[in-house]
Amino acid sequence: MKEIENKKFQKDLFWYLLGSIIPSLLSFIRNPIFTRIFTPEEYGYYSIVVHTFSYLSIILFSWIGSCLWRYYFEYQKKNELKILYSNIITLLLVSSIVVLVIMGFWLSQTDNILIRKLVILSTLYQLTYNFIYLYLIIIRLQEKAFQFNLYYSIQAAGAFGILCLFVFILEYRIESILIGQVSINILLLLFLTVRIRKIPGLSSRHLSFSIIKELLRYGAVGLILGFGVMALNTSDRYIIALYAGMGAVGIYNQIYMLSQYSIYHLITVYFNTINPKLNKILVYNSEDKESKIKEFVGLFLMLILPLTVYFSLFSKELSIILLGEKFRIGYRMIPYIMFSSFIYGLTLFNETKLKFENRFRPLITGIIAALVLNIVLNFILIPLFNYQWAAYTTLASYIILFLIFYWADSLKFITTRFFTRKIRLAIIIIISQVIIDLIIRKVLKIEISVVLTVIEGMVFLLIYTLIMKLNKRTIAVTLH
Repeated sequence: MKEIENKKFQKDLFWYLLGSIIPSLLSFIRNPIFTRIFTPEEYGYYSIVVHTFSYLSIILFSWIGSCLWRYYFEYQKKNELKILYSNIITLLLVSSIVVLVIMGFWLSQTDNILIRKLVILSTLYQLTYNFIYLYLIIIRLQEKAFQFNLYYSIQAAGAFGILCLFVFILEYRIESILIGQVSINILLLLFLTVRIRKIPGLSSRHLSFSIIKELLRYGAVGLILGFGVMALNTSDRYIIALYAGMGAVGIYNQIYMLSQYSIYHLITVYFNTINPKLNKILVYNSEDKESKIKEFVGLFLMLILPLTVYFSLFSKELSIILLGEKFRIGYRMIPYIMFSSFIYGLTLFNETKLKFENRFRPLITGIIAALVLNIVLNFILIPLFNYQWAAYTTLASYIILFLIFYWADSLKFITTRFFTRKIRLAIIIIISQVIIDLIIRKVLKIEISVVLTVIEGMVFLLIYTLIMKLNKRTIAVTLH
């Protein structure tokens, strides 16, 4: 039984990795092309508007998705999913009306043509994306990895194709990014509407004030956490705009997005794979749930840590390959942002467990403490030094967030017993490779070209993979 479920895990991980290749590849293609076409100022306006709507998405939509993750298996056990769906869709419709009102107010307050375009397109993106987002959550909960990644890949490829059409043929500017995303979302929604037609059992008769109240209570925690994480990631753009201008915002934003797509994207793939199983472990409250979660943490370390180190080690070459010349000045920020994403991935294990145990106080305390620290440090350090200090303060804030969640939870994985021979070996290999690279570049002072750096990174990854495979099997993951 365990062998069958391990094969299922490996199969799902394969589909999520394969499904991530197209979006990741397109992101890597898009960055070097469009950072050479659009100006830092355009990216500055784009990032401010898009991130503002991301805050609205956290407040109005994302918490609804977290409720679906939290309660799906509970309602499934009672054979009452139709009741959950009815109340979830109602909340989604109310939020959609609110975002339309906000759009109208913003449009009435600005005469900037670019901002008006971006506001309208961002609104349409949020309205279309969040209906698709809830459907994709259900697919993931049902462990339909192939179907999820098919939709995800179509969404990314279609948006990129339409973006190229509007930029290179129709000669539109940076609003083309949102036009591509909105257009493919509309097409996917039309397809899903024809395919599904009607969600089984969806009815206004199933609306319940007590259920909505319960969803709002849990969703409020998800909202605070989501808003806090979003603010940790993006509030520095507003402070940079205040002290350094839109050009600096555009440079910082693209460096941040490059770093996030490199590591955070991989973390998303990993959690897409384990979340259905992790949620089942927490819902059914199995006796050995902590040992099972520790196995997931161990696998996370062995898969994500080496890639985080490699991308950080070769950050300058990464920026040369993937960014336009005006944006490369910020390459020193890349390692700090990547390790921020890595630490956030570790934080998710304790966060998820605390949420399922309804221990909301440490979650709220942690996110508020980290956010306040981040904002205060940014207001002090960015004017004193430069906007690149925003990356350093973000890493410090994520470390504080992790420590607060970790010490509040009973799940302790930073122990001698947790660091098995396999995990210790992985860390030794990574440290050895970093030392070798530093000797070559700093001690021997050998100049290595971008091409040779890429080859070096591939060799490091190949050596790491081969040694880990030869050292018996990877860490066993309990999936039943």
